[in-house]
Amino acid sequence: MGRRRSSAKVNPTQMMQLIMQVRGGMLSAKDAAAQLGISRKTWYERESRAMTAMMEALEAQPPGR
Repeated sequence: MGRRRSSAKVNPTQMMQLIMQVRGGMLSAKDAAAQLGISRKTWYERESRAMTAMMEALEAQPPGR
């Protein structure tokens, strides 16, 4: 049995803004999820993926093009 994926389309810019608000304590995860029309579980899954991607993007890269 495969894992079900949320079909909710989320604007990446809006998602980033909401993550920053939640992380900054300006908004609850529950309220952010409600604004996107997704469950809190889905919110935490997407937030985790976004934070992991950001950390990977910030890792030192070898010099060059």
